[in-house]
Amino acid sequence: MEQAITQSGPSSASVEQPRSTRTVEPSVDIYENDHEVLVLADLPAVNREAVDIQLDPPELTIVATSELAGTAPIRYERRFRVGSTIDPNRIEAELEDGVLRVHLPKAEPYRPRKIAVQGG
Repeated sequence: MEQAITQSGPSSASVEQPRSTRTVEPSVDIYENDHEVLVLADLPAVNREAVDIQLDPPELTIVATSELAGTAPIRYERRFRVGSTIDPNRIEAELEDGVLRVHLPKAEPYRPRKIAVQGG
């Protein structure tokens, strides 16, 4: 069975950044149930407007920037390979208290269902 989501390595594309910006991979937890895969990413001191989530199948990219007064900016970046079991049209995300929650709903054919037994 295909995995719903796997972690990808760093991007091969180089991105121009100011010298003082530090890029780090945020800590993540990944949970899966019958209906979705949930990715929780730690993004301390990040505003909702500073988060960019892109799905370019099969890759899901999370990029965010934190700019605290008196410190150098931090760029958070994490990439995941999303399997065909995920419904790309229903992905949702929310940011609260420094934790980004990305909900990756499973496509209907990949959800478990109960089969009725017929007989007499």
